[in-house]
Amino acid sequence: MRTLYRKKHGILLSAIDKYMKEKVEIIGEKSGLHILLKVKNGMTEEELIKSAHKMKIKIYPTSIYYAECVSSEFPLILLGFGGLTELQIEEGIQTLKKAWFI
Repeated sequence: MRTLYRKKHGILLSAIDKYMKEKVEIIGEKSGLHILLKVKNGMTEEELIKSAHKMKIKIYPTSIYYAECVSSEFPLILLGFGGLTELQIEEGIQTLKKAWFI
């Protein structure tokens, strides 16, 4: 299973680099089945989630984990990839690019 998830993880990081490059910053790229993505497009966390949802992509807020409201210039979004196929990962990142940057 580790080999499978390592491969999916690599595909996710590669797709983010390919389609989003300097528009995002990956945090936690060496851990688990999730990554944090700092999105640099001027949208709020809520706007990012809504625009992804419209494109049928489920992403998760990080604000629910804070004890106090934290304001940041660039919101953090939680992306999971464990239950996705390699093709779904690639297509999902392409779709997020359309939702957030086009």
